[in-house]
Amino acid sequence: MTDLPAFLAYARKSKALLAIPAFTQAGNTPAERELTYKIQAPNASCLYRHVPIVEVIFALFRPAVLDLILVKCPNCIAENTTWGLDHTWCGMAAHEFLEGDAKKDGTRACVVVDATPMVHANFKTIKEKYDHRKVESVYNDMGIADLKRFHDNYPQFFVPGHPDTAVDCIARSAPAEVLSDGYNQ
Repeated sequence: MTDLPAFLAYARKSKALLAIPAFTQAGNTPAERELTYKIQAPNASCLYRHVPIVEVIFALFRPAVLDLILVKCPNCIAENTTWGLDHTWCGMAAHEFLEGDAKKDGTRACVVVDATPMVHANFKTIKEKYDHRKVESVYNDMGIADLKRFHDNYPQFFVPGHPDTAVDCIARSAPAEVLSDGYNQ
């Protein structure tokens, strides 16, 4: 189980706008245990890493980012899937809320917190995605259409593919002044 207070402390320290704990995925087969975004797998050397993409699965948002996604972005919440949102929101949030060079792309807006890894149990509760092959095919077609919509509507923020490289790694051996955020834990 993730140490939630520690996760929140590292997310705050990173100054990220969106954060996710590093995670592995439960499953009976290697295919079921494979992560869509391998960049989110735990890195034992890091406390946290700045990354260009954070999956929708269980991201933590700052309130202003949630407002940006739910209220100010007319096309961010689709009716069928969330495909494409995670390819876009780091860049969109960076553009809206960060300054200087950090505003140019989403790599300073999002982090994976390695210090508090978790296991995604993957109960496969999205009926349309997991019921049977015919439904899964229809769900995938809707997802691909949503992904294309994000690509077409927000090309300046869209991160293509599944990046597997972090921008940086705040090492577990980082000096105390790097880790201190001025808050009591």
